[in-house]
Amino acid sequence: MAALAGWGLTRLSLGARLQLLAQHNRQLQAQLDERGGELQETRQRLEQQQQLVLKMNGRLKEYETLLRQERQWAAEKQAQFEASETRLGQQFENLAQRIFEQKTHNFRELNQNSLDGLLSPLREQLEGFRRSMQEPTPMKVASVTA
Repeated sequence: MAALAGWGLTRLSLGARLQLLAQHNRQLQAQLDERGGELQETRQRLEQQQQLVLKMNGRLKEYETLLRQERQWAAEKQAQFEASETRLGQQFENLAQRIFEQKTHNFRELNQNSLDGLLSPLREQLEGFRRSMQEPTPMKVASVTA
C-alpha cells in the first residue's frame, strides 16, 4: 500500500509537472507568436525601407543626370558668351579704327581746305608779283638797251 501511495503521489506530482510544462509551453508559444508578429512587422518595415532606398537611388540618378546636363549647358553658354565677347571686342576695335581713320581723313581735308583758303590769296599776290617782275617796264627796257 505504501508503494501504491508512493505511486499515486508520484503520479500526482507528474500530473502537476505536466500541467506546469503545458502552461510553460503555452507561454513560450505565445512569446513565439508575439516574436513572429514582430518579425513580420520588422520584415515589412525593412521591405518598405528597401523600396524607399531604391526609389531614392533612382531620384539621385535623375538629379545627377540633371546636374550634369545643367553643368554642360552652363559650360556651353559660358563658351558662347566668351566667343561673343571676343567677337564684340573685335567689332568694337574695327569700328574704332574706322572712326579714327574717317576723323583723320576729315581733319586732313579740313586742314587742307583751311590752308588753301589762307594760302590762295598769298599765291595770287606772289603770282601777281612774279608777273609784274617778268613784264617789261620802261626803266628796265632803258637799262637793258643802254
